[in-house]
Amino acid sequence: SCISFASDHRSWVVEALPATSSDAGYDAALCTFLDQLLLQEGRPTVVAWAFAGDAEIIERRMLTTAAASAEDDASLAAGVAASTLRRKMLASVIDVQLLAIEHGVGSRAQMPSLRRACETFLGASLAKEEQNSNWSDRPLRIEQREYAAMDAAAPLRIYRTLSELQEEG
Repeated sequence: SCISFASDHRSWVVEALPATSSDAGYDAALCTFLDQLLLQEGRPTVVAWAFAGDAEIIERRMLTTAAASAEDDASLAAGVAASTLRRKMLASVIDVQLLAIEHGVGSRAQMPSLRRACETFLGASLAKEEQNSNWSDRPLRIEQREYAAMDAAAPLRIYRTLSELQEEG
C-alpha cells in the first residue's frame, strides 16, 4: 500500500509495504525521511487525509526497521518508541478529514470521503477509479501513481480552502 501526504511545496507518496531483508537500505532511508518530516522540530506543516490508519502503518514500519538495525536491546528501544511514536505523528500532521467534519461535512460516526470533501469545498469531482485496484502488484501502474499523487494533493487544496474561509470568517 501507499501513504500520501503533502506540505506547502511538495506532495509525497510513500511505499508502505512491509519491510523485507532485501530492502534494508530503503527501509533505513524511509524511516529517516519520515522521522525528519513528521517528528523533528522545524518540520513543514504536513497535511493528509484519514491519517490515523497511515500513522499506524508508519509506526509499525519504523519500529520494525529500528528493531532490525538496533545493536542494543531492540525490544526495549522499540517499546519506548511505541509508547509515543504514533501519538507524536498524529499531533504533527493536520488530518484534513477531521477538519472537514469540523466544517460540517460528515461526522465521526460517518467519516466523510475525500471525494465528498472535494465536491463540497473545491466544487470539483475526484476520480476514484483506481481506489480498488490491486495496490500490492509492483511496479504500480502509471494510473495508480497518478491517483496516489492526486490523493496527496487534494487534501492540501482542501486545507488551503478551509484556511482561507477561516481567515475571511
